[in-house]
Amino acid sequence: EACEARYRMAEEALREGIYAQAVDTWQALGDYSDSAARAEAALDAWHGPDYEAAAALMAEGKYEAAAKRFQTLDGYRDSEAQAQSCLEAQQAIDYEAADAAFGQEDYAAALKLYQKLGSYKDARGHAARTAYLWGCSLMENEQYKQAQSCFEQAGNYQNAADKVLEANYLYAGQLLDEGNYAEAINQYKACGSYQDAAGKILDSKYG
Repeated sequence: EACEARYRMAEEALREGIYAQAVDTWQALGDYSDSAARAEAALDAWHGPDYEAAAALMAEGKYEAAAKRFQTLDGYRDSEAQAQSCLEAQQAIDYEAADAAFGQEDYAAALKLYQKLGSYKDARGHAARTAYLWGCSLMENEQYKQAQSCFEQAGNYQNAADKVLEANYLYAGQLLDEGNYAEAINQYKACGSYQDAAGKILDSKYG
């Protein structure tokens, strides 16, 4: 009688659309009556539509959206494998797009994509190189603050650490020329013993 009561509770939960409760209850009943089959049917009713929607997104090449949809299905059918396939497909697309952007010297777009790719293939190394070259380009255009940020993102690539100090020093000089003495002092302090930063701090204070 207890099993039958729980079986009926599961049926009621299914009718009310409380799929998780219905599935859990039928699964807990084990081999009682047709509980296993009912649990599977409830799972299909619960996750089936989302699975099909995710599969449709995947077929359309909308891999990121599809992966997110598959990931919400709690391992239903082969959703985990499908999510991984979508992520890998998107990574391949992003990597190719990053290389294309880099080839066109669109460093902003390339860096964003390489960083998004994380540990995929050699994306981290490409990200560092892209950040460095973008920093160099910004330096040529006297955009020192933005260049500093790029060199910081380049990490240990070539002489990026030295470039951070150089960009910081030049940015401080811009601030000093503009009469922004307080911020110039902060920037020169960040330069440590680089060139004549200490003397420039005194100049800024005097200003």
